[in-house]
Amino acid sequence: MSAYDSAFVGAENEATLCRRSGKQLALRFPDPLGRTDAAGRIIPHDFVLTGHVINAINTVADGIQTIWPLVAGVYAEVWEDEKPPSVAAIQASMIRHERA
Repeated sequence: MSAYDSAFVGAENEATLCRRSGKQLALRFPDPLGRTDAAGRIIPHDFVLTGHVINAINTVADGIQTIWPLVAGVYAEVWEDEKPPSVAAIQASMIRHERA
């Protein structure tokens, strides 16, 4: 089972989620800018987080405040694209912000 699958198991229908499991945190929240997909559904953002960043996150609101500023630019860059940003692009964005 992938890290994503194990982090989000049983939460398929949850609109928001902040759940710790061992040394990882599953975080799901709707797009803070209210962006929607082609069918008009609000786009959810799912993250499986590890490391020291999870110490600052205890709620979905904490997650949005902590994580969204780190990845918002990556999502903005690809907003017009057909595909979501790659995992590598999101990770690189978070690493750049950690080092800044």
